[in-house]
Amino acid sequence: FLRQNRYAPSLFLSLSMADTKWDELIVILAVAGKGTVVPSKMKPEERCKWIREDPITCARYFLHK
Repeated sequence: FLRQNRYAPSLFLSLSMADTKWDELIVILAVAGKGTVVPSKMKPEERCKWIREDPITCARYFLHK
């Protein structure tokens, strides 16, 4: 196929955020308005809810990380 097409091979890369696993992100979200929290004691559903409620902070943290 490449010989016939005469194009360089392509590389596709897919990134996935593991934002629910980042304790630092949860602390940042807490400081941003949720109050104090101990990330290790939070339920996954609660972490997801916080992340859904503040996508801008999460996106900025992803770019920073």
